[in-house]
Amino acid sequence: MTSPLVKMTQNDLRECSPKVEKLCKVAPKTSLTREELIDTTGDLLQEMIDSAFKNYTDVNEIPVKSKFHAQKLPSISIKDYLKRFAKFSNCHEDVFVYLMIYLDKIGENVPDFELDSFNALRVVLMSMVMAVKFYDDYYYRNEYYAKIGGVPLTEFNELEREYLLNYIDFGLYVNVESYAEYYEDLIKYHQDKSSEKESC
Repeated sequence: MTSPLVKMTQNDLRECSPKVEKLCKVAPKTSLTREELIDTTGDLLQEMIDSAFKNYTDVNEIPVKSKFHAQKLPSISIKDYLKRFAKFSNCHEDVFVYLMIYLDKIGENVPDFELDSFNALRVVLMSMVMAVKFYDDYYYRNEYYAKIGGVPLTEFNELEREYLLNYIDFGLYVNVESYAEYYEDLIKYHQDKSSEKESC
């Protein structure tokens, strides 16, 4: 039986970006554990949806639908979805920082893009998978990621093409400064949330 694990080659990387460069991390003054980073990212994503009043309960409420919109409201929370991906993909925790960076890039590339309760999981899934494929030395085949994400393989492949071509425009490279800035923002968000809980 063939293993689903694939070794990423330099040719694979060049197909994604004209500039191939491993990101050298800038060590922040403080850091988050893997669990804290996942929880913080999940909380922030949910807050983004709630604060923008995009927590729809009916698909017919969505003004502009895309390929990433599910037909039914997901039964799993964003945070639990991130935890599931982290558990079964064995990805590096940096993936969750790249996820936030990619979402902002999508916002710049797609003017009418809005994260909501029906498209969040699929957009998040593609963002994490693309980060793994671009930055990790090893990654799994699409069949495996589709199973983790609860998306049929044919739909997964279509979403991957849509994501790379029209959402992220193959802009998967992240420079050191951007990574450090986003990581520090996540740390601050986590600290603010922790302070709120302690004051209650």
